Amino acid sequence: MATFDFVPYRFGCFSFQSYADLRAMNTVGKMVTTDSDCATLDKGWFSQLKADDRTILQQVKREVGTLTGDALAHKVYRESPYFAIKSEIAERILTRDEQALVDLQCPLEIAPAWFTLGYEGRNLDAYLDAMVQRNITHLVDVRKNAVSMKQPGVALVPCRRFKLLNKLTC
Repeated sequence: MATFDFVPYRFGCFSFQSYADLRAMNTVGKMVTTDSDCATLDKGWFSQLKADDRTILQQVKREVGTLTGDALAHKVYRESPYFAIKSEIAERILTRDEQALVDLQCPLEIAPAWFTLGYEGRNLDAYLDAMVQRNITHLVDVRKNAVSMKQPGVALVPCRRFKLLNKLTC
């Protein structure tokens, strides 16, 4: 089953790919999205899913379906503290002990060094997450064309959006 990769971001985990997919579905009229919500226009979509996928979605709905805002972020941060390392709200919604677990997830500060980090076989979110995990702060794209022929999503435009909160220079 295809899944999304996530990166630590302003309010927890974020997937540039899932966001792009939502925009695309909105563009072709399959979904309506607002700043705070999204809704499908295709009412028969759930029955078209494989049985296993329906079961997974029902389980997710049972676990987090009633949570919103800070309560949802708090659950995610407690269960996956790594995704709170870049959060703007973690210190406000976590206890000191929970924040200490987040602090343990932060990449180590190391002396400046050169890294090479290929993107083959990774989507943009996995690539950016690898940079966060290694505390890579500067990206130099040495390709002749700064767009992947195999993976059009691997380009510097999303990277520039990501850099603002992750101290990344593109």
